[in-house]
Amino acid sequence: MRVLFSFILISVVIFACQAQKINSPVDYVNPLIGTAPATTASALKHGEKTENNAQVVPYVTVPFGMTNWTPQTQSTEIKCRAPYYYKDSLFQGFRGSHWLSGSCVQDYGSMTLMPLTGELKTTPQSWAVPFTHADEEATPYHYKLRLADYRVQAEMTATKRSGLFKFTFENDGIAHIVFSPNSDEGQGYIKIDPKSKEVVGYNPVHRIYQGNGELAGFSGYFTAQISTEFSDFGVFKNREVFKQTAEISNDKNIGAYISFNVKKGQVIYVKVGTSFTSIETARKNLVSETTGLTFEKAVVQLKKTWEGLLGKVQVETEVEADKEKFYTAMYHSFLHPRTLNDVNGDYPKFGGGGEIMNAGDRNYYSDFSMWDTLSGIAPVVQFPCS
Repeated sequence: MRVLFSFILISVVIFACQAQKINSPVDYVNPLIGTAPATTASALKHGEKTENNAQVVPYVTVPFGMTNWTPQTQSTEIKCRAPYYYKDSLFQGFRGSHWLSGSCVQDYGSMTLMPLTGELKTTPQSWAVPFTHADEEATPYHYKLRLADYRVQAEMTATKRSGLFKFTFENDGIAHIVFSPNSDEGQGYIKIDPKSKEVVGYNPVHRIYQGNGELAGFSGYFTAQISTEFSDFGVFKNREVFKQTAEISNDKNIGAYISFNVKKGQVIYVKVGTSFTSIETARKNLVSETTGLTFEKAVVQLKKTWEGLLGKVQVETEVEADKEKFYTAMYHSFLHPRTLNDVNGDYPKFGGGGEIMNAGDRNYYSDFSMWDTLSGIAPVVQFPCS
């Protein structure tokens, strides 16, 4: 009887310890905090138009990464329009973004991709689908969302200069992945190479404030490598489709599509390398950072990176919500400044002109947070537990 009692007691103690298991600091980070309209008394009194939004973006990214990856609900790069708002109900894709999270400036040099099934659609507004936050899984190292209308499970992770995507198709049929260079000024470029299973392009960056609208002297370049052979491909302008055409440029609302005959449960992987100097260097960045790296390993690798960084501070409190606030703010503080140089050290010279500099074996940073944002601090918005 004594032995039986001891076993029950030990079991209860073990169960209690498991129930009180200490989470890793990264588990407390909620990237969706700050993506809804501000609710403080000051914001409600003084906020106008988009300025009443906190303008925080739920980035999947390496600390101080070159390109930050976000779900997209807004398709423009204009001033004071963040790529993602919690209040939006339509999902438009995944963006490689350079938006200064928490600011009211503009995105620049971005690109977007989106998986879809059935009929080909060629504008963000037409391919957008309803989504619910209950279906979102957002962390600093992994984002996952089921696109119910397309029967696609979409996932995203990142390295310093690249994004990795996993699209799982639930049904047999025709599937597409569409790509947009996101040039509001109609100066983007995109090209498909079916033999190498690659889509490349660029989006020229433009100035705001002084010299508003003028070319900034550099572009956001990308190269996307796809795991599966295409069954079809083409480019588009607005709703006009050019089948089996591999290249398009210098017009508004352009993009490219690749198509597949997928089987139920089939997975297609996409890796996207980015650069501010050239398509070729975007490809080199991708090769350097992702050769031999599976999607699943990339998720684990990025989680460990954030655990190591956030774990440098241990918060002691019995209020779990305070840990969420602290570690989310700490995560925000490591989004900027941005790594601007490629793996070989190249970066565009400040002030334009097209000259390429080299940082050697060091990193060159840009996007320093100044008067327009308080790094790491955002209005706290309450979200229901999942």
